[in-house]
Amino acid sequence: MDRAEGFALDAPCVATVKRPRQNRVTPFGTIEATHHKGSLMGNRGDLHAPDGTLGREWRSRRWLSCILDGKGWKAPMDTPGHYYPLFFHDEAVAMAAGHRPCGECRPAALAAFITAWKIGQGFSPRDWVPLRQIDQGCHGARISERTNRRKVELSNMPDGVFVFAPEIDRRPLLWQDDMLWPWQHGGYGHPISRCKLMDCIQLTPEPMVASLRAGYVPLAGVELQPVANF
Repeated sequence: MDRAEGFALDAPCVATVKRPRQNRVTPFGTIEATHHKGSLMGNRGDLHAPDGTLGREWRSRRWLSCILDGKGWKAPMDTPGHYYPLFFHDEAVAMAAGHRPCGECRPAALAAFITAWKIGQGFSPRDWVPLRQIDQGCHGARISERTNRRKVELSNMPDGVFVFAPEIDRRPLLWQDDMLWPWQHGGYGHPISRCKLMDCIQLTPEPMVASLRAGYVPLAGVELQPVANF
């Protein structure tokens, strides 16, 4: 079974019915159920309820984004006592939700992120900063900003940031290549010119925004092209 597909199986009397697990993360930070696949997996610790479904939003302050092709490794689905696998459309979504690269399966990406994080936080790239400190800073920001979204000027935002502008679109919008790309689980819609918008609500946590501004480039899981029937 494809880890990114992640179906849960019910067993009615007559037939077996497939339904999607609640494990797809949105740029708003919510966790939803959808049949769409992801290009990255996330880890926040064991989030299972006793019945194996999603029981909480986080347990660990280490929120990771991982690759899917783990050389035969398989994510533990619906298994309390193990971490609860989450899935993202791409890394821009993962960063909007507050996830950094995993050091085990994405060591080069983590090294680049740490360098960009240090620059974004005013450190020298040569300074030693414990990863625990980075995780704590990211955790505090993503938790507080979920309930206290900031209004920002779009022209000051780096590529890769998600914003929200309900006056032009109710979907989260990816700021990339001087355009706004509406997002939903199936992909991105046709881009919107920024001339239609000056101020917007920032969804990506500030430490992630600072890292993007300092040069971190998110992994593109899919080409940024409008999908059909969006």
